[in-house]
Amino acid sequence: MRVGQCRLLRRVASGTGATCRFFSDISSSGSSVHLHPHHRVHLLFGANTDVGKSVISSGLVRAAASAACDEWQSPVNYIKPLQCGGSDESFVLLNNDQQEGRRMNDIRCQTLFSWKTPASPHLVSRWENAPVSDEEVVSKLSAVLRDIDNTKNNDADNNLETASITTIIESAGGVLSPSSSSPFNKTTTADHWGWSTQADLYAPLRIPVVFVGDGKLGGISVTLSSLEALWTRGYRIDAV
Repeated sequence: MRVGQCRLLRRVASGTGATCRFFSDISSSGSSVHLHPHHRVHLLFGANTDVGKSVISSGLVRAAASAACDEWQSPVNYIKPLQCGGSDESFVLLNNDQQEGRRMNDIRCQTLFSWKTPASPHLVSRWENAPVSDEEVVSKLSAVLRDIDNTKNNDADNNLETASITTIIESAGGVLSPSSSSPFNKTTTADHWGWSTQADLYAPLRIPVVFVGDGKLGGISVTLSSLEALWTRGYRIDAV
C-alpha cells in the first residue's frame, strides 16, 4: 500500500477527511442493532472473491488503530462472520503488528463460524456436515456488536463523549456469493439445504458499506452490478 493511501486511510478512519465522513454512526442508518453513537461500524463487501477485501480490511483496521493514538480510544475490532479455509483474522493481525516504533490501539479479531475447506460456504457447510443458518449468523453478529458496545460503556464511563469504537466486518466472496447452507434456512426443501446471498444475509442489520470494486478485465460491469444489487436491498454505500 502506498504512503499516500495510508495517509488517506488514517484521515478517513479518524473522521478528519475534508469531504467525507468515512465511518458512520450505525444507529443513524436505522439499523436493527442499536449501538452507542460513538461505535463506528462498517461492513466490507467485494465485487467478487479475490478483489482485496482482506487487504482493505487490514488497512482500515491499521488506520483506525493508529489514528488519534494519543487520545483515549477503545480497541479496534475486526469480525469475519464466515470463514472457509485459511484465516483472514490471522492476516489482519499479521499485517497490523507494531511497526516503525508507532504506538497503536489494541486490535481484537473474531471469526464467528469457520470451516476447514477453502470453498463456498454453501458447499463446505454440507460437506463438513456443519450447517449454520442465516438466523444464527445474524443473531451472533448482532450479539457480538452489542458485547463490544457494552465493553466500551463499562470501560469508559468517564470518556463517553469523546471515546470511540471502530468495528470492521468482512463478508465472504462477492455481494451475491452464497451464505452457508442450512436445513433451517427459509429456502430449504426436502432435497436441498437452502442458502441466501451475502447481500440478503446481512441486509436486516442495515450496516453501512465499504465496497471493494474489481480492477480486473470486465470489472466495471461486475462492480456496477454489485453496487446495484446492494442499493436495491437498501444498503448505504459510504465508500468505494
